[in-house]
Amino acid sequence: MLDTYSHGGDAVGLEEKNQTPEIPDLTKPRLLTPVEVGLVLGISPRTVLNGTGRKAKVPFPIPAVRVGHLIRFKSEAVLEYLRNL
Repeated sequence: MLDTYSHGGDAVGLEEKNQTPEIPDLTKPRLLTPVEVGLVLGISPRTVLNGTGRKAKVPFPIPAVRVGHLIRFKSEAVLEYLRNL
């Protein structure tokens, strides 16, 4: 069975149950999903998504990149955020 995190009807990440998720490598430039950003920061993917909306009460501190209807985050921006904590 798969867990999906959806935003506006779009599945933004899939994780197998009973599988340990891997934290993505941030040294290579790429776009990360909200699920991957949540893993890196130790927060829920839903928290990541809640802060990316236009009317978010508390904006997410890492800028999001929209690719069509998908929300992604630059790995460089996530790494920079972690360095500034």
